[in-house]
Amino acid sequence: MTLVNSDIGVLKNRLAVLQGKAPQSGVLESRRSLPELPPFPTTGLPAQLVQRRPDVLEAFYLVQASDADLAAALSERFPRVNLTGFLTTSGGRGSNLFDDWLTSATASLIAPIIDGSERKSEVRRQRAIRKELLANYGQTVLEALREVEDSLVLERQQAAQITELGKQMNLADRSYDQLLVEYFNGVSDYIDVLTSLTERQRLERELLTASRRLHTVRVGLYRALAGGFTDKRR
Repeated sequence: MTLVNSDIGVLKNRLAVLQGKAPQSGVLESRRSLPELPPFPTTGLPAQLVQRRPDVLEAFYLVQASDADLAAALSERFPRVNLTGFLTTSGGRGSNLFDDWLTSATASLIAPIIDGSERKSEVRRQRAIRKELLANYGQTVLEALREVEDSLVLERQQAAQITELGKQMNLADRSYDQLLVEYFNGVSDYIDVLTSLTERQRLERELLTASRRLHTVRVGLYRALAGGFTDKRR
């Protein structure tokens, strides 16, 4: 019990700091139940949301610093994709989408660089830098989309598990109530009631754990998106 109380004290201090308070200053009263999660948009999550991620922004600004025209082309040609846990597009296969996007953007690398009297080797170096930065940006975007897709898949599976546990919980409740009535009527033994109660409590624990895991997965999704489902800046 002492270890449990110490863990509780440490967690309260962490919560206080997260709320902008000093440790041991107290935290807000906890909810009796987990908060309801907002539903996903019916059309899925637009891939453009990942553009606000710090790693994607960093890669983009590096491209922009190298070539403003190329950065503008990247922004205009950013893939129009809806993220749903299964990569889908409004036109064409998702597996070809990003290859086509990078190929289209890379085409601008063929344009000559105005170097005045500088040597041709410097021109080739600048082109190589632009190509490297572009490839890095494309890979960063793909990794960002993968993290979002992974979170969506995990949440879908977790929600399905909660639904299944809810059905089992309903059956366990009915079984327990029935056995309790039979026991009071002298039809069944109390050991049957205890067995049913134990199973019911086990399902309650599993359902609570699954619900907590679902919220953890949603937090992971928000982190992968660097925010919620809407970008108010757009």
